Amino acid sequence: MLNKEKLNNLVGELWKGAKKLRGKFKAYEYQAVILPMIMIRRIECMLIQRRDEIEADLKKAFPNISKEEIQTNRDIITNIDCSFSSDGHS
Repeated sequence: MLNKEKLNNLVGELWKGAKKLRGKFKAYEYQAVILPMIMIRRIECMLIQRRDEIEADLKKAFPNISKEEIQTNRDIITNIDCSFSSDGHS
């Protein structure tokens, strides 16, 4: 359990890390760096989830297919709907 001192210590370390990551950017310029990173990470997370769904669909359709075959045979995936949206529904 975190007591107040440990929590304040953790907060201080997080701020130090954020300042180090910000580097040469001024505090008011940070939004130009962090917002695109947040968007890229969100898209990546959605695509990872969708990739897992596609792999599950392929395993249903082709029970004997291996993970390596899924990764190397991109032509199998071309006919699968890969659309995604930010609300979590495909």
